[in-house]
Amino acid sequence: MLYCDLGDVWAIGREYKKGRTKNKNELPVELLKKMILYSSDEGDLVCDFFLGSFSTAKVARSLGRYSIGFEINETAYKHQVDHITSIQRGWMLAGLRSNGGNPHFNQRKRWTKEEMCSVIERYHNIKHTGVTDRQAYNILSQEFGRGYFSMMNIIKRKQGSL
Repeated sequence: MLYCDLGDVWAIGREYKKGRTKNKNELPVELLKKMILYSSDEGDLVCDFFLGSFSTAKVARSLGRYSIGFEINETAYKHQVDHITSIQRGWMLAGLRSNGGNPHFNQRKRWTKEEMCSVIERYHNIKHTGVTDRQAYNILSQEFGRGYFSMMNIIKRKQGSL
């Protein structure tokens, strides 16, 4: 899973926290989760030199890691320290993909003309339901066992040839 995931671009959307205060520099949880999983093991120490809203520390704790860091704003620090102690260490580990493999089962296989036609036909059917291109590419990626950008390239290539 690690090899295939690192060989592709991570398409991770921004997080919107409507009605809640958000640090301007806060990274999406999904990005932090990937970075921490791929760069450390359970029980390791993760350091964040600019804690801010403690998002890195919270994700690290949720993934069974320990964390250390620095924050210059004493009020923010005290507030977040109280909050982080309520997070159960390792709770995210149970929800991780456990198939031990790559969800893109057709990755690196040569495309056939029939597959490309099927992707394009399915794309048009999905788009008629009113979903965004991004949602359509994600659906196609799951159904055809190929990466997000692979789906996008097939559709864009076909649209360019029309």
